[in-house]
Amino acid sequence: MHNALQKEDRKIWAETLYTRKNLGLDYISSSLGETKETIEQWAKSGQWEKQRLSLLTSRSIQLECLFQLLDVATKKVFADKENLKTKDADIILKYTRAIQHLQTRIGMAQVLDGFDAYFNWLQQEDLELAKQVGATFDSFTNFYLKELESEA
Repeated sequence: MHNALQKEDRKIWAETLYTRKNLGLDYISSSLGETKETIEQWAKSGQWEKQRLSLLTSRSIQLECLFQLLDVATKKVFADKENLKTKDADIILKYTRAIQHLQTRIGMAQVLDGFDAYFNWLQQEDLELAKQVGATFDSFTNFYLKELESEA
């Protein structure tokens, strides 16, 4: 397979294998006919590890955890109203803000999921355009990851 792909196509495929399929750099380099050093350089310059990590924590899982924590904190406050502390109220407010933030901000996983269906369709319709869009989307992904980091 790797002989049929141009170098830029191999790079895009390597990124997909690493970020979405969770395959190792050794496997990717051998399957695409690239050196491990080349794959490592691509991964570093493209911030693949950050992309992979952002996919591991979906917004729905984070929200579920936060709702559980909020529930525990709220029950604690109502169970012991006489010993209510500002620290308890502060924790509830922090959980509430985090939930609101996650409910309004689209995470990287959702951005990539939405793009996948379109990109798969586009590859069938116009492969050359799909290559251009893929390269542009890589730039957007790096930009968006920096935006998410700056908000954290």
